[in-house]
Amino acid sequence: MAQVGQRVQNGGVAITINSVSATTSISYQVEGYRGQFSPENARPGGQFVSVRATVENVGQISMDLTCGYPIGNKLIDSNDRQFDTYDSLYRVEGNPGCNDNLQPGFSSEMTWVYELPLTSTPTMFGFYDSETQSVSNVKFIDLGSVPPAK
Repeated sequence: MAQVGQRVQNGGVAITINSVSATTSISYQVEGYRGQFSPENARPGGQFVSVRATVENVGQISMDLTCGYPIGNKLIDSNDRQFDTYDSLYRVEGNPGCNDNLQPGFSSEMTWVYELPLTSTPTMFGFYDSETQSVSNVKFIDLGSVPPAK
């Protein structure tokens, strides 16, 4: 299985996970105020796990990384539970804007954020190209040891 730092291609997308971290808050765009960010706290007993990656569009069509769903993905924990991304990824500081399409042949930095219980240990990131593949084509990346949020 691929590790953090290794490039993994699946369909028309290639992902290199650069880092993974757990925190109790993220920098999140204030609703209606483009460019203004404030801390967004995880719910009590929760943590945010941020998967920071470089995404390459090696496919034939553009992809909207934050408002579309071109890359089907899940975060898996040590209990084999599957977690969906946090709401409105375009509001996560540093992410591409909504409808800021990544054209074929280009790459972009992207952070996927998931909310997990504090007692949960993330272990794998799974993804597939939802434009050309089904969930049965998922590839996994081992996240290694992710220290829990403090």
